[in-house]
Amino acid sequence: MTLRRLLRCIVVSLLTQFDPVLEDASYLGVNLLQDDTLTTFFNPGGSSFLEISGANFSLSSSGLSGFDFSTPTAATNELTGISNYRDTLESFTTSLSNNLGIIDSRTSFIESSINTFEAGSDDLTLVDEEEASAELLALQARQEVQISTLALSSVRPQSILSLFLASPLQN
Repeated sequence: MTLRRLLRCIVVSLLTQFDPVLEDASYLGVNLLQDDTLTTFFNPGGSSFLEISGANFSLSSSGLSGFDFSTPTAATNELTGISNYRDTLESFTTSLSNNLGIIDSRTSFIESSINTFEAGSDDLTLVDEEEASAELLALQARQEVQISTLALSSVRPQSILSLFLASPLQN
């Protein structure tokens, strides 16, 4: 086996593994490596969003299906095609990284806003337990005084007067 044939076998073996990997590279039914589009919404109304367009990276769409290494010129052309394919992949990954940075920034901002709103609502709704306990104790004391007052008012006035008149000095 000549060196060209051996190199062709290696290259073909490596490159033919791409399409099955590309087919498996989907998440929730979206495969950006097979020309799908992913839309990320940043608000419930859907007015703020980021749309990420995928690209088709299958070998047949890239023009790398022949794998002709029979002559030096053909081998150079195939290697140039592989290099261009790699450059396209690198450009796409850079674009994905930039979009991920946007999504991360928006996510951090939204999480920060949610935390701020939750802290504000907690400050408005949470009560100091010691203060609430003191108020409850004061209300209980007031209630006891009111009950005692009502009990005394229901006693006949003569009975109350007899309490004052029957002093220990008279006996």
